[in-house]
Amino acid sequence: MRYHNAMPRIRKSANRSKGSLRLIWLGLLVVLIIGLIIVIAPIWIIQPFKAQTTRGLEVSLTMKRISPTLTIVASLAFALLAALLWNGARWFGKVFLVLLAIPLFAATWMARQNHFEWLFHPHENF
Repeated sequence: MRYHNAMPRIRKSANRSKGSLRLIWLGLLVVLIIGLIIVIAPIWIIQPFKAQTTRGLEVSLTMKRISPTLTIVASLAFALLAALLWNGARWFGKVFLVLLAIPLFAATWMARQNHFEWLFHPHENF
Protein backbone atom coordinates (compact mmCIF):
# COMPACT_ATOMS: atom_id res chain seq x y z
CA MET A 1 0.00 0.00 0.00
CA ARG A 2 2.86 2.38 -0.65
CA TYR A 3 1.00 3.98 -3.51
CA HIS A 4 -1.86 4.92 -1.25
CA ASN A 5 0.34 7.38 0.68
CA ALA A 6 1.84 8.89 -2.47
CA MET A 7 -1.45 9.71 -4.17
CA PRO A 8 -2.61 12.49 -1.82
CA ARG A 9 0.73 14.29 -2.22
CA ILE A 10 0.48 14.16 -6.01
CA ARG A 11 -3.10 15.37 -5.94
CA LYS A 12 -2.27 18.29 -3.62
CA SER A 13 0.57 19.43 -5.84
CA ALA A 14 -1.74 19.37 -8.90
CA ASN A 15 -4.18 21.78 -7.24
CA ARG A 16 -3.40 25.41 -7.93
CA SER A 17 -4.36 28.42 -5.92
CA LYS A 18 -6.88 30.92 -7.26
CA GLY A 19 -4.13 33.49 -7.69
CA SER A 20 -1.98 31.26 -9.86
CA LEU A 21 -5.01 30.21 -11.94
CA ARG A 22 -5.88 33.86 -12.51
CA LEU A 23 -2.32 34.58 -13.63
CA ILE A 24 -2.42 31.66 -16.05
CA TRP A 25 -5.77 32.84 -17.48
CA LEU A 26 -4.44 36.40 -17.71
CA GLY A 27 -1.33 35.16 -19.52
CA LEU A 28 -3.51 33.11 -21.85
CA LEU A 29 -5.64 36.12 -22.76
CA VAL A 30 -2.61 38.40 -23.21
CA VAL A 31 -0.97 35.86 -25.54
CA LEU A 32 -4.24 35.53 -27.47
CA ILE A 33 -4.66 39.30 -27.87
CA ILE A 34 -1.04 39.82 -28.96
CA GLY A 35 -1.31 37.00 -31.50
CA LEU A 36 -4.50 38.45 -32.95
CA ILE A 37 -3.41 42.09 -33.00
CA ILE A 38 -0.11 41.37 -34.76
CA VAL A 39 -2.07 39.86 -37.68
CA ILE A 40 -5.25 41.96 -37.73
CA ALA A 41 -3.64 45.41 -37.41
CA PRO A 42 -1.69 45.27 -40.71
CA ILE A 43 -4.79 44.03 -42.52
CA TRP A 44 -6.75 46.94 -41.07
CA ILE A 45 -4.06 49.59 -41.64
CA ILE A 46 -3.03 48.66 -45.20
CA GLN A 47 -6.03 49.43 -47.34
CA PRO A 48 -5.12 49.67 -51.03
CA PHE A 49 -7.72 52.22 -52.12
CA LYS A 50 -7.40 54.68 -49.22
CA ALA A 51 -4.80 57.27 -48.38
CA GLN A 52 -2.15 55.96 -45.99
CA THR A 53 0.50 57.59 -43.88
CA THR A 54 4.15 56.68 -44.14
CA ARG A 55 4.32 55.85 -40.44
CA GLY A 56 1.24 53.62 -40.65
CA LEU A 57 2.75 51.69 -43.54
CA GLU A 58 6.08 51.33 -41.72
CA VAL A 59 4.41 49.98 -38.59
CA SER A 60 2.08 47.64 -40.45
CA LEU A 61 4.81 46.25 -42.71
CA THR A 62 7.03 45.65 -39.68
CA MET A 63 4.18 43.86 -37.95
CA LYS A 64 3.52 41.85 -41.11
CA ARG A 65 7.19 40.87 -41.30
CA ILE A 66 7.43 39.64 -37.68
CA SER A 67 3.95 38.13 -37.47
CA PRO A 68 4.83 34.62 -38.75
CA THR A 69 7.41 34.13 -36.01
CA LEU A 70 5.45 35.89 -33.30
CA THR A 71 2.26 33.93 -33.97
CA ILE A 72 4.14 30.62 -33.73
CA VAL A 73 5.57 31.73 -30.38
CA ALA A 74 2.12 32.89 -29.25
CA SER A 75 0.54 29.59 -30.32
CA LEU A 76 3.15 27.58 -28.44
CA ALA A 77 2.75 29.76 -25.34
CA PHE A 78 -1.03 29.42 -25.59
CA ALA A 79 -0.74 25.63 -25.87
CA LEU A 80 1.56 25.52 -22.83
CA LEU A 81 -0.74 27.69 -20.72
CA ALA A 82 -3.81 25.77 -21.88
CA ALA A 83 -2.09 22.51 -20.92
CA LEU A 84 -1.54 23.89 -17.41
CA LEU A 85 -5.25 24.59 -17.14
CA TRP A 86 -6.51 21.47 -18.93
CA ASN A 87 -6.33 18.87 -16.13
CA GLY A 88 -8.12 20.97 -13.55
CA ALA A 89 -10.77 22.30 -15.92
CA ARG A 90 -14.30 21.02 -16.22
CA TRP A 91 -15.76 20.16 -19.59
CA PHE A 92 -17.00 23.71 -20.29
CA GLY A 93 -13.59 25.11 -19.37
CA LYS A 94 -11.99 22.77 -21.87
CA VAL A 95 -14.50 23.80 -24.54
CA PHE A 96 -13.73 27.45 -23.77
CA LEU A 97 -9.99 26.82 -24.11
CA VAL A 98 -10.52 25.20 -27.51
CA LEU A 99 -12.78 28.05 -28.64
CA LEU A 100 -10.13 30.57 -27.60
CA ALA A 101 -7.45 28.63 -29.47
CA ILE A 102 -9.28 28.62 -32.81
CA PRO A 103 -8.85 32.36 -33.60
CA LEU A 104 -5.19 32.27 -32.56
CA PHE A 105 -4.43 29.26 -34.72
CA ALA A 106 -6.33 30.90 -37.59
CA ALA A 107 -4.22 34.03 -37.11
CA THR A 108 -1.10 31.85 -37.16
CA TRP A 109 -2.18 30.51 -40.54
CA MET A 110 -3.21 33.98 -41.78
CA ALA A 111 0.20 35.43 -40.88
CA ARG A 112 1.70 33.28 -43.62
CA GLN A 113 -0.81 34.36 -46.27
CA ASN A 114 -0.78 37.36 -48.56
CA HIS A 115 -4.38 38.51 -48.56
CA PHE A 116 -3.64 41.06 -51.29
CA GLU A 117 -3.13 38.17 -53.69
CA TRP A 118 -6.65 37.06 -52.85
CA LEU A 119 -7.97 40.55 -53.61
CA PHE A 120 -6.12 41.10 -56.86
CA HIS A 121 -5.67 37.58 -58.19
CA PRO A 122 -6.66 37.47 -61.85
CA HIS A 123 -9.26 35.01 -63.02
CA GLU A 124 -7.85 31.71 -64.19
CA ASN A 125 -9.95 31.80 -67.37
CA PHE A 126 -8.00 34.73 -68.83
